[in-house]
Amino acid sequence: MIASRTSLFAVLAVFAPVGLARSDTAVNPVDAVSKLRIELIQKKKLRLLPSDGGKVHLDGELVVVFSNDGDQTLSLTDHDVHGLVFRSKDAPPFVIVHDCKCGYDATHAWQGWTLGPGQQKTLRFADWGCSGDYWTPPPPGAYLVSYRNRVFTQKPVVAVGTVGPSVEVMVSGCQQQLASEVEWAGAAQSNAIEVTLGKPRLKTGSSR
Repeated sequence: MIASRTSLFAVLAVFAPVGLARSDTAVNPVDAVSKLRIELIQKKKLRLLPSDGGKVHLDGELVVVFSNDGDQTLSLTDHDVHGLVFRSKDAPPFVIVHDCKCGYDATHAWQGWTLGPGQQKTLRFADWGCSGDYWTPPPPGAYLVSYRNRVFTQKPVVAVGTVGPSVEVMVSGCQQQLASEVEWAGAAQSNAIEVTLGKPRLKTGSSR
């Protein structure tokens, strides 16, 4: 389990960010990607709801199903909510930044799981925050939402961070990496689902 934001960030102050999980040696990612099938399902309609302090947060539930259609075991990276990408016609791709996850990835070796031939794994996203706070949601608009995953035929070796910048700089760097199409080159992609997020009505007091 990822530590609370306060305790984790105290540790992260001496660590620098690293990129998305990449192997130090080639592990046949092209073969792995061709055998992995990812299905994204909108279980409960996504919407924006008002939060305290005039902010808004995401509500709803998405389900991601991974299926190994090949004959060898695959190693899937644990991207968590970072695998989601919201694409619109009028703006760059939007990614949800799980700051605790950014920190965890920067201070630990590669995290993931294996999926044997014919096996499936399901992820559910219904809680859009951590440590008592919500993650910044996409702005109102129409999106095509998909899920992506870096998959390998062997567990990759990834170096952890070294002494580096502040937590704020680390999280900012993490966000830039997640939003970079170059960083996700070669990743497996799910189907895209249409999602429209309307502008929420801010809280104006109690209703009768």
